[in-house]
Amino acid sequence: MNLPIITRGNVRNSVFICISLVLLLVAAAMTVFSDEPRPPAILHPVANANFKSTNDPVCLATAVEVGNPSIGPSTVLLKANRGCVVRWHFHSAQEQLMVIKGELKIELTSLAATTLSPGGFAFLPSKEKHQFTCTHKSECLFFLMIDRAYDSTWGRPDTN
Repeated sequence: MNLPIITRGNVRNSVFICISLVLLLVAAAMTVFSDEPRPPAILHPVANANFKSTNDPVCLATAVEVGNPSIGPSTVLLKANRGCVVRWHFHSAQEQLMVIKGELKIELTSLAATTLSPGGFAFLPSKEKHQFTCTHKSECLFFLMIDRAYDSTWGRPDTN
């Protein structure tokens, strides 16, 4: 009969695996039994979007889908009129943008200008200077996901 040979390395590996499993179970239990309130599910048909004018520029309107852009992460639906130009600016927040209607020309200081059509995606790191224009024959609709409180600093790329 062959008995397994026990070495320090085997014992050390076994202890490491056991500790890792215990930590994983504790983390899973903390997630399941967390005191943090679970956010409710949200369904917003685009036809029910509650757009509000931004006034800067007046050709852009926003509808907050989830979160609060003033204090933290959020997702916002934006509507830009045909020909609307949102002049050069940047934000402290990272942005993820996805076009759902129209054609949106996006200009960045770090990449060549690109026109995105429905399904087109853009990731803008924090403080990436950019501007965009709705180049479609009618309005443009796009989602904007931001990772923290939203601010805007306006100005040409060579002045900020």
